[in-house]
Amino acid sequence: KGPIVGITAALHGNEVNGVSVIHRLIRGISVEELTGVIVAIPCANPPGFIHRTRHFICGQETKDLNKCFPGKSNGEGASQFAYCLLQKLVKKITHLIDLHTASHGRQNSLYARADMNHAVCKQMAILQAPQIILHSTAPDGSLREAAMKLGKPAITVEIGNPSSFQRVYIAHALQGVQNVLSFLGMIHDTIEPPLVMPTICVKSKWSFAEHGGTLQMMVEVNQWLKKGDVIAIGRNAFGDMIKQYESTEDGIVIGRNIDP
Repeated sequence: KGPIVGITAALHGNEVNGVSVIHRLIRGISVEELTGVIVAIPCANPPGFIHRTRHFICGQETKDLNKCFPGKSNGEGASQFAYCLLQKLVKKITHLIDLHTASHGRQNSLYARADMNHAVCKQMAILQAPQIILHSTAPDGSLREAAMKLGKPAITVEIGNPSSFQRVYIAHALQGVQNVLSFLGMIHDTIEPPLVMPTICVKSKWSFAEHGGTLQMMVEVNQWLKKGDVIAIGRNAFGDMIKQYESTEDGIVIGRNIDP
């Protein structure tokens, strides 16, 4: 008896920090002392993982699996796979933690996305002790949305960068997952409070380059900005500055582009 917590990683196949989080979590769990059930899926997108790509690949089909929920039993490959995950995982759990990273060419802080108006989701996000918590309802077609629509509290945790194992972020995210399990009464570990309280953001937006050429980033993730601060400089092929990009308001950098 007890909660049934689903933990997923690599729903985007090249987002592998969460894979290591799950491996380390399961190795450290004492089944005899566990209250409830942990359903951990270290690789929720096997084709994408094998091909080291974000997308779900099925024949000529290439789809973002995290836009395919709830899926269809008679749909295309990605839709069928999403449907199976919904039936075999989401419908049987009580809570969901979906582990992600930035996409290719980008860098993320360690942050959680959660509906902060939902009491349990809010607590799960805070217990992750991330650098940043972004209040957001689940995007259409996502695994988190599918869980929330079924009444299962769900959060997304973004753990740094794709296609790499980042030990510091992995260790931090692992502690966050363990905090949630302790909060739910499933394990008996002491909840580790954050060394620094996370910044809670009520909205976010990406700023995109308006011209071709190269882009030199002038800010780091988790850096505070004031309106008017220079965030990037665009240059043409000859190195001439085309445009200087400035922050349009006060805020904090959640993620940034690292591919010039």
